[in-house]
Amino acid sequence: MTLISSRLTTALNKKNITQAELARKTHISRSLITYYVSGRNKPKKENNLKLAKALDVDPDWLAGADVDMTGKKIINFLENDNIYLDNHILTSTERKEMANFARGLRAAKMNSPK
Repeated sequence: MTLISSRLTTALNKKNITQAELARKTHISRSLITYYVSGRNKPKKENNLKLAKALDVDPDWLAGADVDMTGKKIINFLENDNIYLDNHILTSTERKEMANFARGLRAAKMNSPK
């Protein structure tokens, strides 16, 4: 089992849906879903986005990146840590605005047709 297939299995179990249900939600063939779960195939970007959206997980996490399942680690970092821009530390308000901007980007990415 690969990291991607393991994460896909984890997300399926967490969402409590079957591979057949996932296939219907994503319009990805049932056999291809089975290949992803078994680790035989790796989803291309377009299908990874469809899977992530249907499973309500971060697409980068599903693809194997070292991020939280929901992408919250990145957002929490933006809201809580010191961030510098042009050699000046951002204020708390600016960091929160950056986090909101990142959330908007992620939402747009999850909702885009491609």
